[in-house]
Amino acid sequence: MKKAVIVVCLLLLFWGLTEGKEVKAQKKEKKQKAMVEESIRAIKKELTEIERRFLQHLTYFERKEYEKRMNRIDQLLSRIGEAEFEEDEEEPLQENLPMSEDAFEDSVRVLREKYSFDRDRLSFISTLVSGQWVSAQQAQRLLKEIQFDANRVKAFKDLYPKITDKENVSMVLEVFEFSSYRRDAEDFVKAWNEQK
Repeated sequence: MKKAVIVVCLLLLFWGLTEGKEVKAQKKEKKQKAMVEESIRAIKKELTEIERRFLQHLTYFERKEYEKRMNRIDQLLSRIGEAEFEEDEEEPLQENLPMSEDAFEDSVRVLREKYSFDRDRLSFISTLVSGQWVSAQQAQRLLKEIQFDANRVKAFKDLYPKITDKENVSMVLEVFEFSSYRRDAEDFVKAWNEQK
């Protein structure tokens, strides 16, 4: 009888400890979630203030790029707010994919039809890749739409971080007509990869 009582007491004690751990974990999770939600609200407030103060001073292309980036940030903050804090159920990160060929062809058509000068084409390319990824082949085609190598280097600096298959960057570098500009692009690649 005494053994049965001791066993029951031990079981109750073990059950109590287990329940206590679960309650602590739930409290910790609620605290983390509240902290994340508060941080998201603060970030959105800051972004609204930035938009109110600085958006009026931007050019058309800068405003479009700004709006795309802000929409992306808003989406990311929403995803963070909806995220669960369970460590066991992590979803694998989705690999970045280049633009679909149809979307890319439409973009090249717009680039050719609406923008005649390199400076306008540079702005278009910068805006295009601010929210999307491109393949090395797509990057090469975009660079071919730029007339001067000096401007191609500028476009390359926007494109390279958004290339999904960076192992094929040599294909993109073939676009440069002058070796000095190609070296500038290669130096950018080295510096960028060292930072990563």
